[in-house]
Amino acid sequence: KDIFKESSIKISVNDARPPGIGVIVRDTLIGSYVVDASYVYYQKNHELYRVWVALINDRDPEDQAIQGYLKLSVQVIGPGDRVVVHDESEARQKEKKEDMRADGGISGMVIMPPAMKREIKWLVTTIWRAEYLPIMDAAVGNIMQGGIDAFVQMEFGDIKPLRTKTKTVKGDRDKLAPEWRTELWIPITVPTGTQTVKYTVYDYNTAGPNQLVATFYTRFGLIAKLPGRHRPPHWCNLYGAALGTGASISDFGLRYGTNWTQHYNNFPDHASTYKGRILVEQHVYNRDQLPEKYRSGNHAVGINPFKRKVKRKDRKHEPPKQRYRLECIAICGSELPTFSSRNIHNIGGNSRMQLMVSWGRYSTISQSKPNNNGATEWFQHLDSIEEEYPHDVDQCPDVFVYLSKAEGNSVRPPCSFYRCSTKMLMERGFGYGPVWITLREDLSLDQLSEGIYPGSVLLQIGMGYPDEWEKYQAKWEQNLKHMTHRTP
Repeated sequence: KDIFKESSIKISVNDARPPGIGVIVRDTLIGSYVVDASYVYYQKNHELYRVWVALINDRDPEDQAIQGYLKLSVQVIGPGDRVVVHDESEARQKEKKEDMRADGGISGMVIMPPAMKREIKWLVTTIWRAEYLPIMDAAVGNIMQGGIDAFVQMEFGDIKPLRTKTKTVKGDRDKLAPEWRTELWIPITVPTGTQTVKYTVYDYNTAGPNQLVATFYTRFGLIAKLPGRHRPPHWCNLYGAALGTGASISDFGLRYGTNWTQHYNNFPDHASTYKGRILVEQHVYNRDQLPEKYRSGNHAVGINPFKRKVKRKDRKHEPPKQRYRLECIAICGSELPTFSSRNIHNIGGNSRMQLMVSWGRYSTISQSKPNNNGATEWFQHLDSIEEEYPHDVDQCPDVFVYLSKAEGNSVRPPCSFYRCSTKMLMERGFGYGPVWITLREDLSLDQLSEGIYPGSVLLQIGMGYPDEWEKYQAKWEQNLKHMTHRTP
């Protein structure tokens, strides 16, 4: 579904090379039409049926003229949908009547009529800096610290991807905070049939392919509709597959023909792990707003993607912050997966189970408790998490709850997880009672055998501002006391 949502359909009309001419001579593009697959799907009958579309030569942005028109039909069928079969003779008769009403013209039947003005806009994204990126290159003894060689790539439609320079940072995750201060300028011919803007964070490798870290998306039309066609600096949180050392994690996650490590890294809404955040800013400029330096002379860019360095901004221009508090009582679990214990003191028994609640760079962990045939009781008020995050809750990281088996003092990778937004928890506040949450397997780690249920956990989890917690603290303590009280 996510792949489909971000996909587009391109139909091109070419002047074919003469027969017998080698592959060195390519077909010449006359024009093409690009449309988001989701746009077609949400039309009547999930189709564009016998419509005229205007062909554009998108390989030459300077050429603003419509190259011609193409009548086409496109249908996108999903699970459970039925293919609609039309009576073509009836359709042709209807079209003849429409032609007569239009005096032989087709402008009224073209999705983008000739009268519509086409122009160049610049989509400009400033990649300011990042925080708390994952360690992608493992440390080498005491010789070299672990770190990441990070760059950000921007993509839109068929335009050649544009990327920042690579920034190398070393140390623990708190120190993995590269600063790019780079504007990425991409020309877009509007109106456009595609909207998805894709940003990808990579770890650069000198030998072998670059390693995908995480991806985030936005929509061109949303930026263009903002006041001043400008979205000020804002944090984009990064989510992806579980973190590991070296290449071990990439060996996991192959199930049902899907590489779930790649899937989670490409589609953040499904991901299981927080991977830091990036501060970005976005503008949509008119063509004549191109900086003077790039209009002529040695630095002239024409209508081609380019990047440029910008001056450092004072931190006061970054999103305003607010202090938040997260509270959680781990109560019990039901239908949890069971694992044979490897502890010499528990031979033949099940591994103990442990919960971890993670919010951005901060985590709080429960005690490990016995797993009695899929049932575990914690009855523990976890340590609070109190931290500053953006005042805009949409820029705050999601909260993750992880279930793991524990052996002695070691905690194994999580087998399943739950994820919810800061916005949802803030709307609930601290007054929301215990709820059962259904966990889902972390398929990038593949810790569960096929068909094993990932479990359910009863939690009381709340979030709000620190001064609000004082009103609810006594009630939470009383609730926990009632939970642990057993009638003989």
